[in-house]
Amino acid sequence: MVFLLIGAAIWIKFTWAFSSQTTDFQGDYLAAKNLRIGSPIYFAPSTLVVDEEIVIVGVINAHPPIDAMLFYPLSFFPFKVSFIMWNVISLFMYIILIVMMSKHFKLQRIEYLPVFSILFLWYPFISNVALGQLSILLSFLIVWGFILIINGKESKGAICLGFATLIKIFPGVLIFYFLLVRKWLAAVVMSATIIAGSILTWFVVGTEDILAFVARVTPENSMKWVAFPMNSSLAGFLLPLVSETTAEGGSIWGVPFIDLGAMGKMLAMFAPFLMLLMILVLLGKKLGTNGDSESLFVVLLLSMLLVSPLMWWHMVIVTILPFGILYRDFCLGRSIPVIPAMVSAVLLFIPTATMVRSVHLLYHPHPVPWYVTMAIKNAFYGTLILWAIFWRRFHGNFHKGGNPCLS
Repeated sequence: MVFLLIGAAIWIKFTWAFSSQTTDFQGDYLAAKNLRIGSPIYFAPSTLVVDEEIVIVGVINAHPPIDAMLFYPLSFFPFKVSFIMWNVISLFMYIILIVMMSKHFKLQRIEYLPVFSILFLWYPFISNVALGQLSILLSFLIVWGFILIINGKESKGAICLGFATLIKIFPGVLIFYFLLVRKWLAAVVMSATIIAGSILTWFVVGTEDILAFVARVTPENSMKWVAFPMNSSLAGFLLPLVSETTAEGGSIWGVPFIDLGAMGKMLAMFAPFLMLLMILVLLGKKLGTNGDSESLFVVLLLSMLLVSPLMWWHMVIVTILPFGILYRDFCLGRSIPVIPAMVSAVLLFIPTATMVRSVHLLYHPHPVPWYVTMAIKNAFYGTLILWAIFWRRFHGNFHKGGNPCLS
């Protein structure tokens, strides 16, 4: 109970404190406000009046255009009120997500309190609160979709995954789940959801903003932020080895092991897609003989995080699903790699942003050596270990879960 109260106090403190600071929510809020008044949602004048004393200049919207529609209702309220409202909504979604998973995995009610206490102190959750991000909503849609799929409602699950893809694009990787298990109708439903949502977005937002997002926002932001030290994707892991890492504002943050310049950056961004292709081929071959569809979904889910050009610490909230599966198996006395799972959990609990800032202060004004940068990629290492656990699980190297989608 004490830890739960501490978590609640942190949520209140961060929600109030960050309602007056620069956060990711500001881009979505300003985009929604511009949409409402008929201005472009990208590259428009970006001054945000927080209150009578605080004005933030240079607000950037780097999210898909449908997000402006999502936050449209909140744009009618003052910024601070909207930020608090969004965090309240996210908190309720987080609670529902935990309860939904607990019921799916048949946890005893007596276990709810420790589970809630741990997850309210989880760094990805706290950072999502501070930034007003969308990762809780994404995790909610993906986990809900998973539960529907496992319960034989593939089409409904596909709709959830389609909505998640519209909001952040990279969940589109999960369509390969339906293709690999030959659930063609579910794949069509997910595709139709994405297409219908895109058409609706085009109708509401307009051609100019759609083209701006596709032609400028996506490539420019990928190239800009892939070198950011807090990027925990595979590209963010490889880049410090072959190219300079940059701080916010474009200044040099770290020096590489071998500086290949722009070519190194391109190689670091291309390698994850090659890895994804190899994973899909190997998964397809295994499914030809055997395979665990529960583990298959999680392998693709974690691959989605790793191969995305940008993977921020708040995005690993979705790992609540694989950890839930492992915890269920452990409670049922099934064989799981306990130590690797615990190491992964600890790595995903460490505050990445705090580590990055501490290292920067330690070396300032000099660049950070590449090996130090590699040492603070804890979110990448934690996700990779979890991926390896479920890769082995999928191949039957320890207990396999149910296999309803292949039956």
